[in-house]
Amino acid sequence: MNNNNEIKETSLRESLEEPVWGIVIPTYKRQNRLSECLHCLYCSVQQLETPVKIVIMDSSPTHDLAMTLRELVATWSEPVGVHYVHLPGVNQSVLRNEGLKRLKSEQIRYVLFLDSDIYLSEQALKICSDYLDEHEEIAALAPPLVSYAGGLHEETRRSFEYVIQRHE
Repeated sequence: MNNNNEIKETSLRESLEEPVWGIVIPTYKRQNRLSECLHCLYCSVQQLETPVKIVIMDSSPTHDLAMTLRELVATWSEPVGVHYVHLPGVNQSVLRNEGLKRLKSEQIRYVLFLDSDIYLSEQALKICSDYLDEHEEIAALAPPLVSYAGGLHEETRRSFEYVIQRHE
């Protein structure tokens, strides 16, 4: 591999506890949206009683995002581990798969793929955790996603209506 395509990995924050949730966030040149995505994600993580590991997979041409992320996660107090991987020039599918590989060594119970321009509602992870704990036969859920205009995405409301009604 040449220097421009070299994988750079940085652990921005370690969790002392074994994570229950693993969250993979692929991104490409979305620094502002990613900051908001992570803020919403952190608010949702605070509702959980379990540790979380976040893997941010960045395919942007430059490695500029690491310092911004380091400053952001330094203010977090919950048991959240954050790992940043810079893998320039690859597509979203590769980023998701590579992010998932970085969770395999953990004893993760739940995995969430979250695009960097999606904002979770504050209760999203808690609702998903509770529902999955109650229904072990369920293998996948679509969490409540907040649209840019506010409110839930219509697709989320349709696919997640039963759980939303139970928690409103």
